[in-house]
Formats: sequence, structure tokens, C-alpha cells
Amino acid sequence: MNTILTKEDEAMIKEAKGNKVSGPIYSEDGLRLLKVLGNPEYLEVKDGVKAICDEACLGLDNLHDVVLPASVTDLGTRAFASC
Repeated sequence: MNTILTKEDEAMIKEAKGNKVSGPIYSEDGLRLLKVLGNPEYLEVKDGVKAICDEACLGLDNLHDVVLPASVTDLGTRAFASC
């Protein structure tokens, strides 16, 4: 599954940031974790997600615990870098 963000994905993330959303942002079909906003200590990716996109959790230095469902088959480049 593709882990590179599209322009549409980037627009969804920008809108969520503008609305001060915190937490995971998923693609419209729910199959990809696009970005995690804020700086949570815990992240549980919802069941059915197949891909964690490039740099989705980049720089989340408070992140200590991550739960990934068995459905995840693709991890993007630097998905959890600097965590």
C-alpha cells in the first residue's frame, strides 16, 4: 500500500491542524494513518489500517507506547523517526 502522502492527504492534515485536532489523522477510506497531531504518550492505531505513512509520527518525543493492529502491512519511511 502507498505510504507517500498525496496532495489530498496533505490538505486533510492542514485542515485538521487548522481545526486544532489532536491525535491520529486517517485517510478517507481508513486504510492509512496519515499523521499523528499533538504529542501523545500513547497511540493505538485502529483496526483495519494497512499502512502507516511516511513520517506519520515523526518527532513525537513523548510517544512511549504504540499498539498496531495485525492489519498493518506497510510502514513508511521514517514513520516513527525521533520518537
